[in-house]
Amino acid sequence: MAENFDYLVVLDTETSGLNPETAQILTVDATALKKVAGGFMALGSFQGHVRFEGWAEVTEEALRVNRIDRETWEGEPEGVVMRKLCAWVNETTGGGYRTIAGYNVSSEPGEARP
Repeated sequence: MAENFDYLVVLDTETSGLNPETAQILTVDATALKKVAGGFMALGSFQGHVRFEGWAEVTEEALRVNRIDRETWEGEPEGVVMRKLCAWVNETTGGGYRTIAGYNVSSEPGEARP
């Protein structure tokens, strides 16, 4: 199926572990791309850091792999980071984007997280 769009936003998340029931998002990175002749041109990037939440398990392996120091990590509430991401996407692409992302895709639709 051919897609007709002018912008694409590519997302990457890093999490505090591998268990979707106990892990939380730690970072959200995004790159906005604009369709041009012959491919895509990068428009800019976004990076958001999410604070450690009390309900989540933060594994030492996740910290090591993501090069995060527990003592110096500074982040914002997940909802704040997501709102900033949405605002950045809309501003950068003028709302003309398609987004593909995956995070704990095994969760059931409508399932609430703490």
